[in-house]
Amino acid sequence: MTELNNIFTVNTRTKSVINRFNMGLENRIKSIKYSPDNVYLGVTCNNMIRIFYSPGELKSIEPFRLYRKYKLDNKIVYLNWMNDSRFVFLGLKDYSV
Repeated sequence: MTELNNIFTVNTRTKSVINRFNMGLENRIKSIKYSPDNVYLGVTCNNMIRIFYSPGELKSIEPFRLYRKYKLDNKIVYLNWMNDSRFVFLGLKDYSV
């Protein structure tokens, strides 16, 4: 992740960029986390969470395909996944989960 809200997927063995995705300047990324089974990628921006399908090692036309998008009433400050990757835990600014 960069200051310009670009998300890069990098192959650590070959040190090459596999995919790049731009979230836009209006959506400041707060947290980003892969699911334990590496199928999904959760990205939080202010009061919104976007869940993408995780890109594979091969290049594709649309590497970060949107799976779900949720908008909440409060700012998201924490993101975590269940061990089985079926649920996402979000901590909000008003201390609710």
